[in-house]
Amino acid sequence: MSNEDQTATGRSRYGAAAIGLAALAVAGIATAIYFRYDAEHWPAALAGWTIGWVFTLVAIAAWQSGRSHPILGRESREQPRWRSPEVLALILILAVATALRVVAIESFPAQLHNDEMSCLLEARPFLAEGQDLFNTGWFDCPHLGFFLTSIPMHILGPTLLALRLSSALLGVISLLAAYLLVRRLFGVRPAMLLLLFTAPFHWHLHYSRAGFHYMQAGALTVVALWLFVTAVDRRSPLLFGCAGVAAGIACQTYYAAWLLPVILIAWSAARWLSDRGEGSIALRGLVVTAALFAITTAPLLVHYATRPHTATSRTEQVFLLSEQNRDHVSRVYGTDNGLEILVCQADRLARFFFGNAGERSIQYGFHGRYIDPFLLSFFTAGLIYGLALLRTRGGQLLWLWVGGTVVAGGLLTIDAPFTPRLITVTPILLLFPALLIDRLLRIGLLARHWWLKAAAITGVAALVVASGWWNLRTTFVIYPSQRPALQRDQIVRLATQINGVGSIINLVESPEDFGHEAYRALVPDAVLANLPPSAYEIDELVEAIETYPTGRLLVLPPRTRSTADLLERLNADDHASTGTFGGHAGANWIFIP
Repeated sequence: MSNEDQTATGRSRYGAAAIGLAALAVAGIATAIYFRYDAEHWPAALAGWTIGWVFTLVAIAAWQSGRSHPILGRESREQPRWRSPEVLALILILAVATALRVVAIESFPAQLHNDEMSCLLEARPFLAEGQDLFNTGWFDCPHLGFFLTSIPMHILGPTLLALRLSSALLGVISLLAAYLLVRRLFGVRPAMLLLLFTAPFHWHLHYSRAGFHYMQAGALTVVALWLFVTAVDRRSPLLFGCAGVAAGIACQTYYAAWLLPVILIAWSAARWLSDRGEGSIALRGLVVTAALFAITTAPLLVHYATRPHTATSRTEQVFLLSEQNRDHVSRVYGTDNGLEILVCQADRLARFFFGNAGERSIQYGFHGRYIDPFLLSFFTAGLIYGLALLRTRGGQLLWLWVGGTVVAGGLLTIDAPFTPRLITVTPILLLFPALLIDRLLRIGLLARHWWLKAAAITGVAALVVASGWWNLRTTFVIYPSQRPALQRDQIVRLATQINGVGSIINLVESPEDFGHEAYRALVPDAVLANLPPSAYEIDELVEAIETYPTGRLLVLPPRTRSTADLLERLNADDHASTGTFGGHAGANWIFIP
């Protein structure tokens, strides 16, 4: 057999393999669609969905291997070589960033927000009875995102630690992906500066330590963009497909990621307008990305097709000019003129980024500067410098990403600024000062005088340290003083730390909100009760307490004679453990095994 015949035979085999794999992928997606509402068989839906996109990627690889020439041409851009000092620095900074996100993660943030606890409640069914994987649930969020939240829980159980570890891991992934993306677009030094600034960045750090699903959108957005840009450089259909998978998963987490497909399309169009050669590669690759995006989201798209209100409900709830928000927005701004409202929104966002007005959410709700005072001038000047980069591919992507997010998640939504809706920019926002500093360090005068260069590098190092110190102090000192643990948070944490809590009984006159999601999420098996002492005689109160399951955790008012009498009648002094809750209320607790 001649070489040409062997080559033709090899191509036909690769082609047949690609067709077979594509058929299996279709079968997998069909399985996922069939079981999309079947909570009992959610593993079958997960397996079919995974087979669908994995086998499609393998089919693309087989198809590429069967061709004598690359489908999209050969790699056109050389990247900086990886050197040992850079690799070691990257590993060290990521290790420190991981520690900042993991150490005392159960204690900080101190408050247990109801949305954070709702994420645990939505993830818990994946550990036991099951959950319909491609349905929507709480606030019509796709269940797939809560499956991602549940992954650490399969190892550690449905605990606060496991819930928050999922965000910590994704936060570190977002830092690494942002480094790789910026390294490819702008070079090593801007990427390293971005990493140094973002690792302790209090906004990014908070959402990396809290158990919300917001960081899923932040991490997967930057991963998808990195894969897409890398695919353009490498002319790789497989990487274009991987970008589609990442984007598809991102859009099934938190709503902030829904802007991602728009950014990919807009950037590809911008590249075509600026560089027809690279732009045509991006647009052709976008077809592969769109195909994998459609495959990855197919079960959810079928759900949206049958229940369209679930696709639009959240947008209608938060869109600034929607009919249902008209009265709320008019009351807040004192006008129903759309242009005046947008001006007010823009003013709020400007004071958020450049001042110390803080934000409106209570998911974070830090009252103070979001860009630290050491970086603020560099950030402001960096925005101006960034305008000069609009002709470059990196500048175009940066502005589409940041500008698009600020408009869609800030300017056009109610109660702005609301930091969860801006979460996707947190891994990249501090690139503006990083790019400016990199440009200043490339001034020719510094290259000609070693002492000037040494002074400049020393100044940058001092800036990194000062910025890091300010952000860490904000996270671990200032913010906890603004939002300390409520008594509810202390009760729930205490109940999770004591073995054998069967009931939690509040004996303080003011009722405890036992309907809060924290109780249902972290102590779901405990029986909860409010027994105000003023409503009972002491004998009746003792009798009422003893009707509740043993392992009683009692929340008591500050110790008085009446509480001493109560504890004596309960025979609690000899074998109980006691303590005091922090805060102004000064309530006590006692656990009777």
